[in-house]
Amino acid sequence: MARSRQRTLGSECSFTGIGIHSGQETTVTFKPAPPNSGIVFVRVDLPGSPSLEALIRHAVTSDDATRRTMLSSKGVTIMTVEHVLAALTGIGLDNVIVELDRDEPAEPTDGSCDPVVELLTKTTQPSERSMPVLRSTKRHSERR
Repeated sequence: MARSRQRTLGSECSFTGIGIHSGQETTVTFKPAPPNSGIVFVRVDLPGSPSLEALIRHAVTSDDATRRTMLSSKGVTIMTVEHVLAALTGIGLDNVIVELDRDEPAEPTDGSCDPVVELLTKTTQPSERSMPVLRSTKRHSERR
């Protein structure tokens, strides 16, 4: 059954771990976002804290970056976003700010998104916002 309202977090939460490809310690902070924001990554380690929306048009490939999902736009790149995106989508969150202090979120040691789901569901109660979800009435093939 489709939801008629968008969902975000009730409060912020964070975790720190090691990026699987970078080997660097990374802190990931999840924050509530306003309606129609979508999932937005913010690189707090870069000047001006640039943001990058999690949209298919920002997905990129690279010969030296196999086995990971990367987003890039306007010189800002974030790699290995698949577990964070799976966790947020899996628990039905539409609008979330994901702050990172490196170019890669920490990777759960078991290779799944379970630890992220557990953190999000333990620490916060998703709250519905009053803005209805906007849905296209056109079929995918007609959207061009």
